[in-house]
Amino acid sequence: MFPTVIQLIPFLLFTSTFFPVFGIQCYRCLPKAVPNTNNQTTSLEPCSQFDGSSKFVIDCPLSTFCMKRNFKLEFPDGRNAIVTERGCAQQSFSYRVLKRGQWQTINDVNETIYQDGCILEHQGTKPPTQYCYCSSRLCNAASTVQSNLLICFFLLLVYYIL
Repeated sequence: MFPTVIQLIPFLLFTSTFFPVFGIQCYRCLPKAVPNTNNQTTSLEPCSQFDGSSKFVIDCPLSTFCMKRNFKLEFPDGRNAIVTERGCAQQSFSYRVLKRGQWQTINDVNETIYQDGCILEHQGTKPPTQYCYCSSRLCNAASTVQSNLLICFFLLLVYYIL
């Protein structure tokens, strides 16, 4: 017999919480436009033009989290601006090892450095910077990064009600 859709929901919820060990797709944009160079493989679009389209998508082979950073710029004339940056979370570190008389560079990914959610970083008298991290594909698009755990909880609730 084939399982019904209702019977498949726990399986789908369970498998949707697993992510590959390395690599995720995230949105990438910068506070300010960067001109393209000849050897540049991806576009560096400004976040002021962010629309969630494919031109902002980037592969993050050395990351398992996406990042979104918000910070406030204060200008001398009293104006303020909220600035956003999106991209891959910095999780990789490199070191060199000697193997068979040859130095090799090893890239490792620290998978435990971040958790889903947002934190505020205070730097002296400057306004705090908000860093948001999330671990699902293209999760750094929203104005506030949301974990897919809420979605899983909701689906689980619907499953038990039905």
